[in-house]
Formats: sequence, C-alpha cells, structure tokens
Amino acid sequence: MKEVIVHSRQWLLEGFLKVEEVELQFEKLDGSLSPKLKRLSMERGDAVAALVWHTEKEKLLFTRQFRLPAYNKGEGWVTEVIAGGLKQGEDPEEAMKREIEEEAGYLPQEMTHIYTFFVSPGGTSERILLYFCKVNEQDKTNEGGGLAIENEDIEILHITYTEFFNAMDKGKITDAKTLIAGLWLKGNLGVLM
Repeated sequence: MKEVIVHSRQWLLEGFLKVEEVELQFEKLDGSLSPKLKRLSMERGDAVAALVWHTEKEKLLFTRQFRLPAYNKGEGWVTEVIAGGLKQGEDPEEAMKREIEEEAGYLPQEMTHIYTFFVSPGGTSERILLYFCKVNEQDKTNEGGGLAIENEDIEILHITYTEFFNAMDKGKITDAKTLIAGLWLKGNLGVLM
C-alpha cells in the first residue's frame, strides 16, 4: 500500500453536498513523495440502487425524474434504476427496500448484492451499492412516485429487458448506475426466470 500523508483538512461547503479541501502528499510510483498538493473531495455519502424485475409482468421497473445536473447538459428527465441515499449507520438492504417502496410502491422480500462502485472517484467519495431483486403484485403496498415531503415527482416505467437493452444500445440510457446494471443483466439473464 502506498503512503499518503495528510497535512490538513477543511470543509469549504457543508450543505446537502459537502466539499472538503485536503492538503496532502502521496507516494509516487518511483517511491518518492509528491510535493504538497491541495485536492478537493465532494462528500455526498453512499447510495443504494436496484435493478427490479416484476416477475408477473415480466418487466423491469425504472424511475424517470427531473435531475438539475442533467438538465444543465440536456433534457433533464433521466431514466434510472431505483435509487436513494444511504443514511449514516443504515443497513443498505433495508435502505434499498425503503427506496423501492417509496419510489415504485413495492416492498421486495429479498435482494442480491451485485456490485459496490465509486461514481466518480476523481471528485467525489460517493459509492453506489447496486442490488437486483424481484417483486410481484403481492409485494405492492402503494402507488409509489416518491415522497411529497421530499418534493419527489417520479414516473414509474415498466420496460421489457429487450426494450432496456435497445435503449442502452441507442444511447438513451445516460445514467451510469443504470448502464452498469444493464451490463450485469446482459451477462446474467438467467436470473429473470
């Protein structure tokens, strides 16, 4: 393991997003230390996401909602796997079940962890814990659509896996966690049956 020396840390922004400035040195490939460098890290916390298969409808469940950063670069409405923030100390599977129920209206009975990955390690510490789960009509608890108290306005999409793969191939899926879930599914189609 390469050495890292942290000289100072300070928060530049502490809101929904937190930005930390760190002065550090790291061991370079040749074994010498880098000069003192300032680096920024956005801290948003970790998140959970799930690729959800409705066994009776034989369709995947996705959300479509407005995202300001996406709007700043294009349309703004993004099709995604169901996802949400992971609260400090919260069990990831319980958080995922909560998000699926809030956003899609189903309470899954079990789920499988697929991957844990960084979203953009050059600038943020956020990781995604990605799951796969199955639901059916017996798991339906409400209409979904998100929480009014959080000003969520979430459209639920029911899409066949073939439609999903076609949308991926045509560049219509632009969300990284959703693309990662799709690539996993392409190699694991047997889990749907």
